[in-house]
Amino acid sequence: MFVAPPYRVKSQKRPGWLNRKRLFPQEVHRSDLWTKIVFLEIVKGTMLVIMRMILDILAQIIRTLWAHKLRSFLTMFGVAWGVGSLLLLVGLGEGSVRETSVRWPNSGKTSCLSSLVVPPWSQPA
Repeated sequence: MFVAPPYRVKSQKRPGWLNRKRLFPQEVHRSDLWTKIVFLEIVKGTMLVIMRMILDILAQIIRTLWAHKLRSFLTMFGVAWGVGSLLLLVGLGEGSVRETSVRWPNSGKTSCLSSLVVPPWSQPA
C-alpha cells in the first residue's frame, strides 16, 4: 500500500505583487512537486478524455444525419418553415398595428364601445 509523504510548507517571502493569499496560499516544498505533476497529468488526461468524447459525439451526429438524409432534411425544413411562418405572422401583426395608427391616429382615445347583453336566464319565457 502506497502512503503519500507528509505535506511540508516552505516559508518564503514573495514579491509584493504575488503576496496574495488567495492566489498562492502556501508554497509547496520541492519534495511535494510530484503531487503537482501527478495532478496536472490527471487534469491533462481528463481534458483529453473530454475532448475525445466530444469528437465521438460529433462523429455520431454526422453519421446519423448521413444515414437518415430524408428525415434530417424534412426536420430542418419543418423548423425553417415554422420560424418563417412565425416571422410572417408577427410582421403582419406589427404592420397592421402601425397602419391602423397612421390611418386613424385619434381612434380609441375618446371613443368607448358599450353594449347591453341580457343573460338568457333573466328573459321571460
